[in-house]
Amino acid sequence: MIKIKHALMLEKGFTLVEVAIVLVIVGLMMSAFLMPLSAQLEQRQRAETRAILEQAKEALVGYAIVNKYFTCPDTQATPTGIEGGRTANQCTNPEGVLPWQALGVSGQDGWGRYIRYRVTPAFSNTSTFFTLATPGTITVNSDISTLTNSAAAVLISHGLNGLGAVQMSAATSTDEQRNTDGNAVFMSHTPTPQGSANEFDDQVDWLSPNILFNRMVSAGKLP
Repeated sequence: MIKIKHALMLEKGFTLVEVAIVLVIVGLMMSAFLMPLSAQLEQRQRAETRAILEQAKEALVGYAIVNKYFTCPDTQATPTGIEGGRTANQCTNPEGVLPWQALGVSGQDGWGRYIRYRVTPAFSNTSTFFTLATPGTITVNSDISTLTNSAAAVLISHGLNGLGAVQMSAATSTDEQRNTDGNAVFMSHTPTPQGSANEFDDQVDWLSPNILFNRMVSAGKLP
């Protein structure tokens, strides 16, 4: 009789308690897998963004070799990738969105957000052009030192949180605000966690005049 009852219980399947235990275990396993997958996705997007920024730098150099000046930023409220206007032969506004159509590159980072671009005005002059003596005036600081104080141009992705990017919410942390305040001083350092006191996930790259000049000389465009 006991064996018959036991067989009948087995035929009825799992009890609610057993099902609940299984669901908890599955949930824990899923959580263990999702966290690494999320981290892997962010790592892939950061790597993709690094490649996009590098391609943009190469395109800027190529543009300068052909034209002897840099393109101006796209300053439209809804960017189209077309460069902005000039005043007295230099960019009216030296900072905006990367003019991707003018350069023939992607204008968005790995998260699909517009890339910020600033140029030293003298490098955008369509009349006098730039020379081996033209100084870059853009500064990029880390959290412990100055990385450069003479960049010809700077490119910025506003990272996973997107704060500060065009058509996104304003940056809230001190260091991310430094990349959106409209002056020629920027911040670049290793990321800090979301929600931390000074959250930072921007990716910043810049073009050194020395590298630019070397490429221009090699191409026979300078001096």
